Amino acid sequence: MTLIQSQIFNSQLNDYEVIYEFPYQKPFSPMARLNPTIIKEVFRFSYAKTFENKRVCSLQEDHDCKISENFAILSQRKLAEFSFWKYLTLHHIPLDKPNLKSNEQEKIHSNDFTFKFRNLAIKSAAATEQALLLATKDWNKKGLYIPHIGTSHESYNYFVLVRLNHSIVQLMKDYRHFNCSNLDKDQLYRLIMSQTYTYDIPGFITKQDLIDAINNEWFIPEGVYLDDNKETSKMVLSYYYFQAGNLQPIQKLIANLRTL
Repeated sequence: MTLIQSQIFNSQLNDYEVIYEFPYQKPFSPMARLNPTIIKEVFRFSYAKTFENKRVCSLQEDHDCKISENFAILSQRKLAEFSFWKYLTLHHIPLDKPNLKSNEQEKIHSNDFTFKFRNLAIKSAAATEQALLLATKDWNKKGLYIPHIGTSHESYNYFVLVRLNHSIVQLMKDYRHFNCSNLDKDQLYRLIMSQTYTYDIPGFITKQDLIDAINNEWFIPEGVYLDDNKETSKMVLSYYYFQAGNLQPIQKLIANLRTL
């Protein structure tokens, strides 16, 4: 789990800042393309959940979000869910289709699957990202998810990393839509639908892997930078990390689920 550490001098702060790099990487390797129909459904759901309902609750773990940021994060997560669902369906694992009923009162940040009493958490990421990250503040020593203690989703058996070739967050930033609370729906729709979305699944970890990371204090502290983008990747929380190159292969997860 060793990371590479280096320092850069910040002339504005007149001090050195720490950079963490992941030595065990896995290049993005597209597995399949998401159907445009799925993209349309995700857009309608995310837009209704955010812009139409004026949802201003934070979907990001480390700071409060504006409506446009909520839209981008929710879209990214739903696309990752559909990617995982599609991949497992192709391998004859019958998961329920991701929920897109915007009128229901389910938690807006929920991105879980349950298969034969096993809970699976999907962690979405951009194609360049090289780790599955879990905020240290959210997990206790037993590997239970603190915000869900006392519910059926306090414990996760598997955590799966799904990467998309296009980051909705970055796409909106590039077009200067990220910090807008009022966007033209048609313009935003054209922006999202103008892209072709592919995904890969570098792998997964188990609950025991998380407990091992907690016990061994394998975490990235807040205030450091990650190597994938030194300009914007400053960590404002501490995270348990699992490098993409060290994840268990998705084929092993499929084999495990088939034995249930």
